[in-house]
Amino acid sequence: HFLCNLEGSAAIVMVLSLYAYTYYGFIWLMVLPIMAEHAIFAKSILFLFHALFAMTLCCWIQAMMTHPGSPTHEDFWEQGFKKCKRCSYPKPPRTHHCSTCNSCVLRMDHHCPFINNCVGWRNHKIFILFLVYHEVYSFFGLVWTTVILMMNPPEVRKPVATD
Repeated sequence: HFLCNLEGSAAIVMVLSLYAYTYYGFIWLMVLPIMAEHAIFAKSILFLFHALFAMTLCCWIQAMMTHPGSPTHEDFWEQGFKKCKRCSYPKPPRTHHCSTCNSCVLRMDHHCPFINNCVGWRNHKIFILFLVYHEVYSFFGLVWTTVILMMNPPEVRKPVATD
């Protein structure tokens, strides 16, 4: 279900590319050059950064892979709800048909191209967690990049040796 459409797959590749770029930029261009002079500081930043990076990616993948929930269970048929005009499944309140996924979704919020999935009853919490972790990850990177650049301006930084 997580490959709803080709456009969503392109958005997933874009998000992965951005995460790879921020990972490379922060680790290789910001933290590793100060490792020799500020080892404990750099190691603590690396630990926190990797923890936030892992939590963000785990929530993103889980939001992508978790089905948002659909009204296919027998209980919905027995309760006499209206049927969807497009897919003929029962349509309880707040159920909407997603034209991208071509299915009805319980408590549908929206279809998110960045997870290539609908946000609904079963994956709403993990989607919100993903957004929170992503914001904390972004803010962490911004703050510590600013601190590192103020500690070691680019004109006095030593490049990382790649032997």
